[in-house]
Amino acid sequence: MLKFEEYLVDSFNVFDFSCNVDLAKQILNIIAPDFKGNLTEELFVNNELAILGSGKELWQQFYLKDLKTMQIVCSFRIIVKNGFKVVKCKKQSDGKVKFLLMTLVHTHPDYRKMGLLQRFISSVMENYQNELASLGEEVEFSLQSLKETDFEIYWYLYSVIDQYYKKFGFQSFDMEWLVFDKVYEDGLITLVEKDKKDKRNYNDDMELISLLYAKHFPKTVQRLLTSEKYLSFENFEGDNNISVSFQNHSLDFFFDRDNLICNEFNAGEPNRDRSIGLIIKHSHIGKETFVLFSCDLICSGLLLSKLFTNLDSNIRVERKLITNDMDIIVSHVIKTYLKNFNFLVNHPMFDKNFSKNLKISITKADVVAKDRETKDFIVNELLNNIFLKNGSWKLVQSNETHFLPMMKKADEEFGNKNTLKWINNGIWCFG
Repeated sequence: MLKFEEYLVDSFNVFDFSCNVDLAKQILNIIAPDFKGNLTEELFVNNELAILGSGKELWQQFYLKDLKTMQIVCSFRIIVKNGFKVVKCKKQSDGKVKFLLMTLVHTHPDYRKMGLLQRFISSVMENYQNELASLGEEVEFSLQSLKETDFEIYWYLYSVIDQYYKKFGFQSFDMEWLVFDKVYEDGLITLVEKDKKDKRNYNDDMELISLLYAKHFPKTVQRLLTSEKYLSFENFEGDNNISVSFQNHSLDFFFDRDNLICNEFNAGEPNRDRSIGLIIKHSHIGKETFVLFSCDLICSGLLLSKLFTNLDSNIRVERKLITNDMDIIVSHVIKTYLKNFNFLVNHPMFDKNFSKNLKISITKADVVAKDRETKDFIVNELLNNIFLKNGSWKLVQSNETHFLPMMKKADEEFGNKNTLKWINNGIWCFG
């Protein structure tokens, strides 16, 4: 425990969560109004409690308490992830790099503009290795112990406010978003009706796979995310590329949240065939294109987590296949979105966002190809997509509405801006 003035810094973690469920719920109820997005506060809290109790991640929850009122003033969570670094175009073993993901950073409305959050974060980061290091007897985790075994330690987070975190030595990285955002005054259903007239069909060289979460996620999706066959050319290019481990991602939390929302608002109508991806196989040349996506209901839209192809835009025939694949993917993603979540269109809570507005987002770093020219070609195809010709995709480089990744190497002075480069690996916001 750490103290400054009349405040106390304390924590609990994944191993003692069962003894601190009420405390976790108290923290989540405080932060819910600022983090719930379009969800109800109850749904947000229930979803976060499910994540904490799942045991899928190593995490530690920190909070600052006012000792006079016993009010929780500030809080944030650290999630521990393995990673790797590319040195001389060769990937180091997973786990040689440790990441401390700082997430859900929050200050109680009654205690803002007092400088408490800055002191709170600084206290934790400065004393983590000495005072609040252990994640329990089962796993000892501290910066000090990791240093002794030659691990590299990085703090990282994502936020729309990069200037604030520069105070702690975080450097921000550019995050470019491809975004389609359009209002259809006649409703989204007309978009589906129009598409029924589309004469494009899946031929013998194309295979549509609807990925059931429960059935396909552990094997199929894991393989699409982690196999070196599906990595970007950027993973093997240059020195000092750094990334979260392929084996340690949080993409399934998006699907868990979608399931929770479906069960809440679509009781009695479970979406057993809800698609979370599409694979187009060009078996005659041994190549393929796929996309993984979830319905990001917090932001009222679709989030594409990874868009991959090993087709080569420098080959004329394959260039045409890429163009066709992008049309099929965009069309399928939209239809799946409306099919899986059509019960929300007329729901009072979601009517404004889902009855007329269509929003699709993907980071440019999550467009994965085997060479830079093909990646640039895919981005251009999306920006000029035929299926959405009455709308338009935009390349958004501002951090005013989208997260920026930020990172700080432990015990290293700020200013190493050109020494590291993040690779997404097809997982939104690098992790």
